[in-house]
Amino acid sequence: MSDSPDPEIRLNLHADLKALVLRIGQDKTPVLMIDNFLAQPETLAEIAATRTFAAPDKPVMYPGVRALAPEAYVQAFRTFLPKAMCDTFGLTSADVVSCRSIYSLVTVPPEHSAVRQRIPHYDGIEANMFASMYYLCGKEMGGTSFYRHRRTGFEHITSERVQSFSAALQDELEASAPPSGYINGDTALFQQTASFDARFNRLVIYRATMLHAGDIAADFRFDPNPRTGRLSINSFFLIR
Repeated sequence: MSDSPDPEIRLNLHADLKALVLRIGQDKTPVLMIDNFLAQPETLAEIAATRTFAAPDKPVMYPGVRALAPEAYVQAFRTFLPKAMCDTFGLTSADVVSCRSIYSLVTVPPEHSAVRQRIPHYDGIEANMFASMYYLCGKEMGGTSFYRHRRTGFEHITSERVQSFSAALQDELEASAPPSGYINGDTALFQQTASFDARFNRLVIYRATMLHAGDIAADFRFDPNPRTGRLSINSFFLIR
């Protein structure tokens, strides 16, 4: 994921930024949704068009290609993050000790995907790890939904739960493979707890332990072009 140096840019928060906290699922877990996040989202979209996207070096749950987001995005992200994180998640401090932000494009049709790429996943099991989805595309590209695993009742996969969840899910997948398409709503294995539409310049922040999946419809266009595909920036960060 290497490209030429980023242009000298500075990203500012939008003057009409709107933040909303929603508590979802049986656990009433807070999720922070921000519309009109940045004042210059088009700049990030244009930079993406100059990037070289590639499949990850190692297998991951994301069914597509990725490229590094510019450092300016990380800095804008950190400008907003501390107070918003404390207010939303009840933290006494929100020092970001590490943050990785990457452009993402969904490009893998279901017939070429692994089973676990088509069902809900979690981004980490640490209590102080968070993730976010920043949309640089519209509603027609599909948003993101959160889920409960029916058999275990888990909405979060923590270090204490990961072994039992993995064993239960493996048993279910061996007994009966899920439908061939990407998950969109309730299935025999998972119940949808909330859904967030894609919207250009929308940011959604959530705990990395939460089970979630992209809403990839049956008629989705697996477009590898950053200008016309399902472009987003995913961030993963640790809080101390």
